[in-house]
Amino acid sequence: MSGRRRPHGATRFIGALGAAGLTLALGCSIPFDTEPRDAGRATGPSNDRATDTGTGDSRAMLYLVKDDLMAGAIRDVTDRQPNTLAEALAAQPDAAARSVGLVSQIPPGLEVRSIRRTDDGLIIDLSDVFDDVIGTARQEAVAQFVFTLGDSDVVRTFQFRIDGRPVLISTPARGDVPEVGECDFVGLLPTDDELRTLTLTDLVERGMRTRRDVVLNRCPNSQSEG
Repeated sequence: MSGRRRPHGATRFIGALGAAGLTLALGCSIPFDTEPRDAGRATGPSNDRATDTGTGDSRAMLYLVKDDLMAGAIRDVTDRQPNTLAEALAAQPDAAARSVGLVSQIPPGLEVRSIRRTDDGLIIDLSDVFDDVIGTARQEAVAQFVFTLGDSDVVRTFQFRIDGRPVLISTPARGDVPEVGECDFVGLLPTDDELRTLTLTDLVERGMRTRRDVVLNRCPNSQSEG
């Protein structure tokens, strides 16, 4: 069994976004320093590529799951800081997202304890309900964090803690490892043919295709079908 969970709760997804804005929203470029520190509410602009909604909010691509593949959804967020994006994932997709088959493998009730920066990535500390997610569902849950918070130029590595305790992360190809990145989960990004079967909006499809191509460029040993 994969330990799959169905989502609960409600937060607001938005139905339309300009193609250029969506493409820019794919990368979660976070202002970094070289010392590990809390990444929850950094001062200053959170992202020079965030899309302004006119109300002080930004738009971000969150990675959910459909048919065991990553599937994007655009959400209004207050900023693009790591904690904000992680908490948006933990809030679960709303009824509208579920109605088109989007689910989350991140368990309801999960708390994001802290997120700390390293020179090339993030250390994410989660509450112990994450231990309830096992098998392929756990890989998909980790991939949701990796693709939502990751940026191919800046945020390349992820370490996970559960209540402060370092944990190994199961990956499809490398087994259990202490640190993961986008290349470990590139097989969960849909191919063009798979994208067409997911019945996402054209704008989300284009955004996901752009993100997949960027990741594949960084992961030359990964195979992709058109």
